[in-house]
Amino acid sequence: MFSELETDILKYLWIKGYGNTNILYKLFGKKHGVTHSTISVTLGRLHETGILTRKPERGLGGIRFVYYPKFTKEEFGNRLADRFVEFLRKNFGEASVANLKKKIR
Repeated sequence: MFSELETDILKYLWIKGYGNTNILYKLFGKKHGVTHSTISVTLGRLHETGILTRKPERGLGGIRFVYYPKFTKEEFGNRLADRFVEFLRKNFGEASVANLKKKIR
């Protein structure tokens, strides 16, 4: 569902509680072979999809955003699980959900 970069960003934000493009670029730019703007675009996408919130902050170069996770890791996992089960139920029927329950136990 998420790229490795998105996963690393989310893990960091769940632990630290906040972050900005500069911090995340220093942490993950080299590791993932991406530019500063790629980190910025990725954060913007995670914000647009409702996974992150952001607040503007004035800095030396102008205004930048500080990003915060909208949900805890556990809350997010629960939301994903609920959506996945609903997807199975809607597209493949109750038998697929029952089969999933068996496999989880």
